[in-house]
Parts: sequence; C-alpha cells; structure tokens
Amino acid sequence: MHRASSSATLAEPPRNEPPRTAREPEYGHPDRSAHRKRWPLYLFGILLVLGITLLVAAATSYSTVKSAKDELTRAKDLLSQVADNPSGLLNHPGRAADAALLRQAAGLASYAHGQLTGSMGISYIGLFPWLHTQTAGAVQLASDATTAARQATRLVGEIDALSSSASISNGQVPLASLATLETHVASAADQMVGLIRNPAGLVGPLGTARSLFNRTASSVSLRLTNAAQDLIAARTFMGANGPRTYLVAGENNDTMRDQGIVLSYATITFDRGKFHNTPSGNTGTIEPSSLVNVPVPAGTNTAFGRFAPTGNWQSTNLTADFPWSASVMAAMYKQVTGTSVDGVIAADVPALARILGVIGPVTVPGIATPLTSANVADVLLNQLYAEAPTSDKQAARTDKVAAAISAVFSQLQGGNVADIVDLGDALAKAAAGGHLMLWSSDPAEESVFVMTGISGDVSASDPTRTVHVAVDDATGAKLDFFVRPSLHLDVRIAGNGTADVTGTVEVADNAPSGPPSLQLGPDGFSQTMAGQFVGLVNFWGPRGDVQKGSILESGLSLSQQDIAVDPGKTGTSTFAFAIPRAVVNGSFLLRLVPQPWLDPESLQVSLRAPGWKITSGSANTNMIWDSTSTLVWGLEKG
Repeated sequence: MHRASSSATLAEPPRNEPPRTAREPEYGHPDRSAHRKRWPLYLFGILLVLGITLLVAAATSYSTVKSAKDELTRAKDLLSQVADNPSGLLNHPGRAADAALLRQAAGLASYAHGQLTGSMGISYIGLFPWLHTQTAGAVQLASDATTAARQATRLVGEIDALSSSASISNGQVPLASLATLETHVASAADQMVGLIRNPAGLVGPLGTARSLFNRTASSVSLRLTNAAQDLIAARTFMGANGPRTYLVAGENNDTMRDQGIVLSYATITFDRGKFHNTPSGNTGTIEPSSLVNVPVPAGTNTAFGRFAPTGNWQSTNLTADFPWSASVMAAMYKQVTGTSVDGVIAADVPALARILGVIGPVTVPGIATPLTSANVADVLLNQLYAEAPTSDKQAARTDKVAAAISAVFSQLQGGNVADIVDLGDALAKAAAGGHLMLWSSDPAEESVFVMTGISGDVSASDPTRTVHVAVDDATGAKLDFFVRPSLHLDVRIAGNGTADVTGTVEVADNAPSGPPSLQLGPDGFSQTMAGQFVGLVNFWGPRGDVQKGSILESGLSLSQQDIAVDPGKTGTSTFAFAIPRAVVNGSFLLRLVPQPWLDPESLQVSLRAPGWKITSGSANTNMIWDSTSTLVWGLEKG
C-alpha cells in the first residue's frame, strides 16, 4: 500500500464537510448583504427612540410653556393695572404702589424667561428648525417683557425722585430737574424702540402676542418721545435760554366762542425758570384802535369776518384755529401797549379750578369768599352776575375775574408747590379738555405744541377723520353757565366703504325764564325774552368730506346754523356729511375734538354697517366728552 504524500493529504477536504462553494465568504468576513437586509429595523428603532424622546420633550415643553404663559399673563395684568390708573403717579403712595406692581411684573416675566431657557425639553425640540423659531421667539418675548417692566419701574422711581426733590418755590421752576427727567424719558423711549422685533415666522398665539407687544412698545415709545420733547419745549418756554414774556388770555366760559370769550388778560415773564406776573386787567382797556395786520384765511373771513376777529377781543377766538387767534391777540396787544410777547397762554375757569386743586384757595380783592377748585366756577360765572345790577357795564365784574387770574399766578409765584408732578398733571388734564392752550412765536416750539395737542390746532392730527362742534352765544347776556350742548353722530358704513354721517347737536337751555337781569337778558337786540339762548352752531366735519354748503376753515370742513332756544327747552341742529373711502385696511376711525364748556358735553356715536362685520369697537358709544377722543372700529366684509 502506498502512503499519500502530506501535501496531497492536506489539500483534500475533510470527508464529513461539504465542499465550500465559491460564493461562501472566507472566515472572518461576514456577509454584508444580510446586514443590509436588517438596516430598516435599526432605523425604525432609532426613530422610535427619537419619537419617544420627542414626545417626552414635547410633553415637558408644553407644561413649561403653559406655566411661562401663565406667568406672563399675570405680568401683563399687573402692567395693565398700572397703565389703567395713571392717577397713581400723582402722589408718593401711588407711585410706591405702582413701583411694587411693576417689580412684581418684572419678576414674573423674568421667572417665565428662566423657565423657558432652563427647560431641557425646549432645548431639545429647539434643535428642529421650525420649532427653534417658535421657542426662540417665546424666549425673546419673555426677555423683552422683563426689560420693559424693569424700565417702567426705573422711570416711576425717577418720577418719584423728581417729585420728592423738586418743587416750585418762590416762583422758581426747577429746570435742572426737568432736564434730568427729560434725559431719562428719552432714554426709556430709545430702549422701548429696541424691543420691537420682527414677528415673521411666529405662528398662532405666539405671533399674536409678539405683534401686540410690538404695537404696545411702539405706542409707549412714541408717547415717551413726545413727553421728552414736551419737557424740552417746556424748559425753553420757561426761559431756560433767556427771558420770555407771554400774554395770558383769560377765557370766560360764561360766553362761549370756540373757547371761552377773552375778557381779561395778564402778562407773565420767565427767566431761567424764575417767573413773575404783572397785575391783570380787563381787555376793554386794551381794545385796538384798528384791525391788526394779520392775514385772515379765506374760510375764516367768510365764516367770521363780519365780527372783526382781528380787531375785537371778544371775537378773536371764534375760529377753531387757536394758533391763528393767538397770533392776532399778540398783535393786538402790541398795537395798544407797544410790547411784543413771545407767546400766548389761554386759560379758562376750569383750568383755574385744576390749578387751585393743587395750590389751594386764593383770596381775591372784591370777592367775599376765597376761591377754591370747588367754588371758582360758581363764583366767577354765576354769583358775580347775580350780584350785578342790570345796568352794569361789566367792567367791575371782569376786573374781578382778571384779579382772580392774577391771584392764582401770585400764589404760584410767592408760595411753594411741593409736588410738581401733581401740578403738571393738573395742567395736562386742563390742556386735554381744551381749557389750557399755548402758542409760541418760536416755530420750533410751536411745532412741538401742535404735535402734542396743546396748541389747540383741531386739524393737527387725522384731519380727514376729525369732527369738532362749537356752540357760540350770540347774545349780550351771559347764559352759558346754564347751557348744556350735546352731540349725537349716526354713522352708516355703505357697502363701498363710504361713511355717511348725520350729526345732531342738541342745545339744552336750563336758564330760568326771569326776571330780567344782566345774566339772563333780554339784551335788547337778539333775545325776545329773559333766559332765551340765541347762538350759532358751528359744525366742523373732516377735511375732504362731502358736506353741502361747507367751507374750508381751521383746516376742516365747516357748516353753520343759527339757533334759538327758549328757557327750559332744547333746540337741535342737524348736519350731514360723507367720507368717501372711509374704511382703510379693515378699520374706520373718527377723531372727536370737544369745545371746552364749563361742564363737559355728552357724546353719543352709533355705528351701523350693513354688509360688514364689526370685529372691534362698540356699535354704540356713550361718553362724557371732556377730552379729544379717537374711536376705532374694525370692519370685515360679509
């Protein structure tokens, strides 16, 4: 037997193993095709883990977002509580309470911000691009809300510091303190602008919240900017750069023009915040000898030219254009006295009442009782007439009214006003109702007064949507203490967006019917009986409206009607106008400027919009018309 060689033996495969095929992999090299068959299972597992993680993250994120939303809502409610009660800023306890609320709001917003930034769930879902936009937007909104609340807290603190450290003492206004406050207010305005961010990409409630915050920040920034400019203008008006002299026109609400009739005057001089006033008098002693050379606008001449408004103190403010009226007053004063003034301050009896509410009672020679905020209207506009004989020429009575104005300024000059913020608020409220107006011969200052509404320019804002009504007394009697005008506007929005408006002016004459007197008449030329109101109703509609027989006057569209009302009765005048293309970008607005009566007028506005859906604003508005008001309605077709 022959033994096989070792090489042959090694080359033979074991007899109990099948032959290896060519497709079978070598040892140590796995079959990759089998692995590829299993990869969907691996991917599914990965996705399942990711999905579970995402669901857990979403669940925790929802809880976090809801909690943060609740905190921000509470912060918003606290901020609204402060904003809806501006009188809280008028005294130290109120400012302290507001500061506490603002600090609490800032704390809530900061806590919400911390919740959002500290949440692992939100960090995880923020890895996804679309979700990242939402989470980043929520975090930014919480941060901005915190900044706004903290800025408001600081500003309230600065106002409180001003009130505590600054006062009007011996006729000296603290101009340096006002300059410091102006810097703080301007800085706050700039910071609010920096909080306005693009809401693009934010959806649902988050997008709505961002847009609402932006609108609020923009509005607050604008108001702060205006306030800063007001403070700058106020300092220059009060002689920060050198002496300034102003004519003070005393407007009596016993006989209404567009404001009260100008029957008394004084002058006041400011020099670097120090002021003093001269003795006052009645305008009958400074009547110009001829018309002053101030151009009369065509519409003003048509409507009021027959009353000689450029040569008669009692007629100069028949027009609603106070800047023009004030320039005429300055020219008339210069013609008679030879003195140029840098501006005009017009103040009526309600304005005096506001100031008396801050400085306290004043004693006036010839008036038995001290004048207070509560009795000044009755004493000056009622009692002085009741005491006067029918044959009185009114000089003595108007001298007493002028003396009252002088007494108020003298008390401001010689006394001490501990809370300058309180006085500022009183003057602001008087200005809002048209009871205090300023005109400056300096165009830069005047532009600020026009912009902020203290100039009395009725067409300064939204002239194509502004309505203004003035009921002027045309008698020689002094009845307006008893007269109560009111206005009702019935607005119908047509399908094409035109607003058809009917305005009804009611004049209630609550005067007693007799006996004849200086106050009640009859005056011998206009009244047929004592207590009868005879006057002129001036209705200014929006510039560019369609109003039959109207003329352009005071920057608006004016129509006029005579009216006579017996004592105890109510008379009416009706006007109609249309505003083409009144609905703009889904909204319609009316700006309503009141006449500064002793007692504010009542205002009713009814809106009907067949074929439209009113999405915001009330269909029926009833209000006391004591300041300029803007009503806005949202409208959608269908």
